[in-house]
Amino acid sequence: MKTDFKKQKQFKKILSFCIFLLILLSMGDFAGKVSADAFNGPVFSNDGPEAVLKHCVNQSISILNDPAYKGKSQQEILQKILFDKCEPTFDFMALARGVLGRNWRRFSKKERNDFSKYFSHLIAQAYFAKLNKNSINNISIQYIKTTKLPPTKSGIKRADVVTEVKHNGIITPVIYRMLKRKQGQWKIYDLKIEGVSLVSNYRAQYRNKFMETPEQIISELKKKVGK
Repeated sequence: MKTDFKKQKQFKKILSFCIFLLILLSMGDFAGKVSADAFNGPVFSNDGPEAVLKHCVNQSISILNDPAYKGKSQQEILQKILFDKCEPTFDFMALARGVLGRNWRRFSKKERNDFSKYFSHLIAQAYFAKLNKNSINNISIQYIKTTKLPPTKSGIKRADVVTEVKHNGIITPVIYRMLKRKQGQWKIYDLKIEGVSLVSNYRAQYRNKFMETPEQIISELKKKVGK
């Protein structure tokens, strides 16, 4: 039990850091010579994966720097606005499918949609609530490369956006795994820090729940997010 608790605590730290990095992707060396204004417009289906990331983070940075959302009384509103801005950059359906693994087949179409919806709100409540202007201080990030991966059998495009983050003198490799469905935009379906996968960590947490029915899993998740 103690080991599981430590793993969950470490994962929360990792995921929170990943989200901080998402907010910072357009800053420092990653942004290069491209101005923030270049990514303030709408996202188009032909935009590359790094352009989609930068669009999200520039909007998020503007929100974090907005004095209207300062103070604890505005934290819940800030969390909702950040989630609404960043949600289109995540493919929560693909993320949910990865978390459930083979058990995805046990879920009906409606159950898959419900699990994905409540799971996305769980992430928002657990990690977006920790974001504030102080979260983006003393961190620099460098964009290394974007690697296009072979598409899936169903024709879904995939790419890895590789970055390095420096915080308190320590450099940490971070990979944003992204996919692009037909007539869609690039979206994040997994995050990896030093080889540690967001999807794999959540799958490990849900492994002991796979004896439960889909209804039970969704009901418990629904209670956690207060829906």
